[in-house]
Amino acid sequence: MTRDTIKTRIAKLLAKAEGTDNVMEADAFMAKVNELLEEHQIELHEVRAASGVDNDPMGTQKGETNIYASILWARNVAGALARYYGCRFVYWKRGNHFTYEVAGRESARTTFELMLPFVISQVKVQARRLFNEQGGSLSVWEREVGQALLVRLFRMTTVADERRSELSRNALVPVNDVDTFFEAAYPNLKKAKAVRVNYGRDARDAADKVSLHVQASGTGRTKLLA
Repeated sequence: MTRDTIKTRIAKLLAKAEGTDNVMEADAFMAKVNELLEEHQIELHEVRAASGVDNDPMGTQKGETNIYASILWARNVAGALARYYGCRFVYWKRGNHFTYEVAGRESARTTFELMLPFVISQVKVQARRLFNEQGGSLSVWEREVGQALLVRLFRMTTVADERRSELSRNALVPVNDVDTFFEAAYPNLKKAKAVRVNYGRDARDAADKVSLHVQASGTGRTKLLA
């Protein structure tokens, strides 16, 4: 049996799993999908691409939001936000700003690009509120709220990843192939160093007010964040 034949077989099983309203049937089909993916070391995005019915293709795209190098918290939040939405973020420093690319499913990349400037602007709004109420340094408030949001995103993503892992073990969803695609797209990537955070209760409470829900009115166009 050729590799293409195996992909076709997996694609048919996947179509059956996604096309039935019977939970037990979907569970059984997905169990077989996962078994074949593992046995033949095939990634799910390869199957969808080969079948020609991938409505949410895997890919990479250049980021549209320019982030100044002086606001490291924004770069760090961007990385955590990408993972939260199910894609991956890679950046380069270019002069006084960061450029970046995003890898993952088209839906995840679109959501991230839509939300990144909105989320960063919310951090700035919350920091401005704390500055007006308590004084101090506006840039320090921005950094603290940004770092508190970073921690919040890490915690939320951990919970989501644990849930996905549990579903995968139960054969209710296919194995996650985003990391595999990301590593193949950027084989020589250097990993970022661990980030140290320092913030108080007010910054944490402010970060909790930042909405992570998709905004229908977002434009997704290039924005410069100072």
